[in-house]
Amino acid sequence: LLLTGDGPIVLDLIKLASELGVANRIRFAGMLPDVKVAYAAMDSFLFLSRCEPFGLVLAEAMAAGVPVFGLAGEGGYNDPKFPLITPDNAVFIARRNPSRYDEPEAEDVLDQLASRIQDLDRQPWLYQGMIQNARKWVTHRFDAARQAAEVSGIYADVLRRTRGEDPRGRSDVVPGETLCRP
Repeated sequence: LLLTGDGPIVLDLIKLASELGVANRIRFAGMLPDVKVAYAAMDSFLFLSRCEPFGLVLAEAMAAGVPVFGLAGEGGYNDPKFPLITPDNAVFIARRNPSRYDEPEAEDVLDQLASRIQDLDRQPWLYQGMIQNARKWVTHRFDAARQAAEVSGIYADVLRRTRGEDPRGRSDVVPGETLCRP
């Protein structure tokens, strides 16, 4: 297991790895000046965050051709209208209680995820389509030009609304109201 980055629980994770007797199987890489090195070293990417605003790490792994596995949580990466993660480009297992941040995940859910990752190791050819779909999805749907246009469009709509203009043709615009929902 390769863990990158540095956060408030890294010392707890190092201690836990030692207590469980798996410290020799885990690499704590810390902060890296170039994440491409980490993605190049990965056989697969494991995503366990319960909440993630967009999931840039997911997009990076997908673009690097690393198969993505995870437990579904809250966040923009699974937006129903514009999802980053789909059943065709990653393997995500539904959590039993996604909003219960203080509880460990159910063992059967973790077993399902582990089984799918083991499938990749035993039968990698079964995942080649998923890996290719992921790279294409990120390259075409989440490219920089498209994202810049999307953000520019949101700001333009917000500015029109603050001036009392409604981009949707309504006349009941409240100045200062935005089109974005929290």
